[in-house]
Amino acid sequence: MSTTVTSVINESIVIYNWITSTPPTTTTEEPYYVIDEDKKIELYPNIALYGVNILVGGLCMIAVIMSFVVLMSSKKFRQQYSVIIVLCVAEVFAELGIILEATTRRELFTKAIETGKSAQMSSRDCLQPWVISQLIGDFWCPSLEFLMGLERMCAVSFPTVFRTIFTPYGDRFIVLATLIAAAFVITPTTITIIWYTENVRWSCGRKAAYGANFGLVDYTYNVIGFTAAFLFNIVAMCKAIKIKQSGRNMAKLKCYTAIAFLSTLLISIPNMLSIINVFVTVPNELMTPAPILACANGAVQFLVYFTFNPEFRHRFLQIITFNQIEKVITVKPVSNFTQAPTMSTSKMTLVTVSKVALTSVSKNK
Repeated sequence: MSTTVTSVINESIVIYNWITSTPPTTTTEEPYYVIDEDKKIELYPNIALYGVNILVGGLCMIAVIMSFVVLMSSKKFRQQYSVIIVLCVAEVFAELGIILEATTRRELFTKAIETGKSAQMSSRDCLQPWVISQLIGDFWCPSLEFLMGLERMCAVSFPTVFRTIFTPYGDRFIVLATLIAAAFVITPTTITIIWYTENVRWSCGRKAAYGANFGLVDYTYNVIGFTAAFLFNIVAMCKAIKIKQSGRNMAKLKCYTAIAFLSTLLISIPNMLSIINVFVTVPNELMTPAPILACANGAVQFLVYFTFNPEFRHRFLQIITFNQIEKVITVKPVSNFTQAPTMSTSKMTLVTVSKVALTSVSKNK
């Protein structure tokens, strides 16, 4: 009897505890990083810097779009400068990536300061539009500038090769350079989607999305592509000084050389510092201006075309003045260009000599 009573009491206690106990709670909150006060202090300057990047990136984007519009507005430009037109498109991706990075990170850092936390990210989560856009610019721009330098070097130093290969198949080389750049973008993106890594840097970036090793590939490709393009153009320029080149060809060569030099100065050198930073710590003051320099690289190309290409300058002034200066400004080769004699010039010289001879004969009579 006592055993039965004891069992009933125990069962009652269990039931009572089950009824009065707090039910387990479930949460849908994702894992997050805690942003402490020291980290918040570090984020404030970055927010201000990203505001500057947005402004500078917007202005540089306008310059790139102006170059594209001018080059597309003329059938002659579309035929002669097709590779530069494609380069403008590639620069748009590079500028857009910098603007979107600044916009995204500025909002992310502001929210992290307000809430004191930030969500954990995987490498697949970091495949954001601005990351992919920057990656497209990283590989497409040096590929095209490498092609531009190689084309100019062959045009001046190896004219037979240029006429045989580049003249009839120039568009195919542009497509080839684009496909090579696309392969460097699509392949690692696919790998990241399938085999992603957890708990990467919460602010994301190309290294977080694709890994530190691929970051070295990215930087190295930039350095080699832009530097090789500059060397090709220097070789062509030295050769062109010794031989006769038309004003148009010299203008084109000067534009290509200036573009390659600026890309080497503004992009290759900062990327070289990023490579060195993997092995030896580089001061942050040298690394911080890199996005602004990359923005400037796209914008100064417009100034290069405007300065060294009289036809581009004339067409741009036509567009912004709605053809009001058509009869005022004439397109002339720059005075220090070496202009090859044309058929019309030869005929004019021959007529002038004939007139002088006839005049002297009549005076003798």
